[in-house]
Amino acid sequence: MKHPFTARQGETLAFIHRFSVKHGVSPSFGEIASHFGTSTPSVNGMIKMLERRGLLSRVPGMARSLKVLVPPSLLPDSEFGPRAARPLRPSIELPETASRVEAAIAAAMSVMAVFLEDRDSAAAARLTARAAKALETALVGHGLSRGEALEASRRVAADAQFIAVHARAERIRRSP
Repeated sequence: MKHPFTARQGETLAFIHRFSVKHGVSPSFGEIASHFGTSTPSVNGMIKMLERRGLLSRVPGMARSLKVLVPPSLLPDSEFGPRAARPLRPSIELPETASRVEAAIAAAMSVMAVFLEDRDSAAAARLTARAAKALETALVGHGLSRGEALEASRRVAADAQFIAVHARAERIRRSP
């Protein structure tokens, strides 16, 4: 049977429905964004699309007022719908021709992935900022230009934020 929504829309609807049933209130845009590893503006766009298609309703200006209009039997199965098929940890495999900057980024990310798994968002942000600055300082100290070091620290900060968002989404998914 063909569903009146795409796979991603179905995942979003399932998440909203099951979250609402489990917590007695619909998820915030931030919680939806964290679960799917996306941004709140992207969630806003998806919510507007689901509203236009008659799959979801909400009260304008009222927080947590999302209501799924699709019968639960048509939604994808699992506790909060299928998880986004994205790795929690970045790949650290390097080609033989990897630069020193790429090697430093891979090493930093393998350590950051471990430290960020069990951190709340605020702690993860603080740790990421400190680690990125420490990486920049260490790379300059080992002979890389300030520009290369700054680029490496920015990439590590961005990748670490990605990990922190997915780790938080995983904790929310597992919460009772």
